[in-house]
Amino acid sequence: MREYITHDLIIGLGNEMPDDNSVNMLVFKERGTTLVLARGLMNPQETLAETYTHQLSELRKKVTAFKCTKPAEVRVGVDRNIVAMEVQTEFTQGNALSCQYQLACELPGEPRLLALTYSKGSTLTEADFDHWETLKQSLRFA
Repeated sequence: MREYITHDLIIGLGNEMPDDNSVNMLVFKERGTTLVLARGLMNPQETLAETYTHQLSELRKKVTAFKCTKPAEVRVGVDRNIVAMEVQTEFTQGNALSCQYQLACELPGEPRLLALTYSKGSTLTEADFDHWETLKQSLRFA
């Protein structure tokens, strides 16, 4: 099985520690889907559910025809030990349709959000769902 490691470069930053708001995008050309991994700070006074709900409300303001399932707490990962929030969304941005599975979790030991978005420009299929499930169950922290 191939694995993708997002931290494949070490950069000397001296005494500074900038916020990691990086984004990685993997494109599955044959499937017509993408997987985006995004990182950002969480408010230490907010729970994962509160932070994620806030982010969904911000997304709702930026798009049209927004549909979203109720956020649900799920356990994912190789050992099912990663607690995450998950939704399925569909919306239009400009003239483009976006259908997505989204998952958000807190990185261990720090108030940082890691969001995974599996998306397609058309309706997600059962094969897409199966692929998303496989991806979620393969997760483990570095």
